[in-house]
Amino acid sequence: MRIKDWLKPAWKDGNRNKRLDAVKTLTTQKHLISVALHDDDAEIRELALERIDLSTLWDAELLKRIATSTRPFEMRMAAVERIEDDAVLCGIACEDDNAVVRWSAIRRMDGQAELEKVARMATHEDIRIAAIEQLEDEDVLKELYGDASSEWIQLAAVKGIRDSDFLQQVVASEKSRWVRLAAVENIESVDVLREIVRAEADMFVKRAAIEKIDDASFVAGYENDLNELVSEAAKKTHAMLVGDVPA
Repeated sequence: MRIKDWLKPAWKDGNRNKRLDAVKTLTTQKHLISVALHDDDAEIRELALERIDLSTLWDAELLKRIATSTRPFEMRMAAVERIEDDAVLCGIACEDDNAVVRWSAIRRMDGQAELEKVARMATHEDIRIAAIEQLEDEDVLKELYGDASSEWIQLAAVKGIRDSDFLQQVVASEKSRWVRLAAVENIESVDVLREIVRAEADMFVKRAAIEKIDDASFVAGYENDLNELVSEAAKKTHAMLVGDVPA
């Protein structure tokens, strides 16, 4: 045997059984990581992986391997909490079969391009909604609204849109009251809000629009509306605008 073989640590020994025995008692994290990544024997790699302290692990390749494996979700979640690559997190958020792991992944993402992929491709609707809520590009949000398969996706998209003209179209054409109310909430144009009040038949949507208008004379015109919900909103809003609010 050559001298360098005598000096070689047991976890690097050419004999498979010696390496296996060595890894069972090996505690040095960098050595365990090396074994988990590079050993030729699958059983030895797995044993090393089990002995790694995930709270100190930053090796990107190994973290990805753990996070996308079939290991218990607690271990995968611990790996996800240390992954910094949005592309890897995107895949986990879109495809992992465990809700906790998926949410751990989406919570750590901040890249807009990858979040958009999740919003479009994720299998589970709750994760798509979580991604949509983090998107900033209104053009993308408008597309997602148009392609939405449920009112909850529509609602999430509308909440991020500030284009008053687009939101007016949503109020005029959308069936879901909740989506229409969310649209009204984001409209800042008083002219658009006035138009909605004049045309709106849904008392809740009409009330929401009145409550956002800062034109006292316009609002006063609805104080005697036949619908009590609308008239009360008009009276309250008018009183606030003219400073006539009871102490």
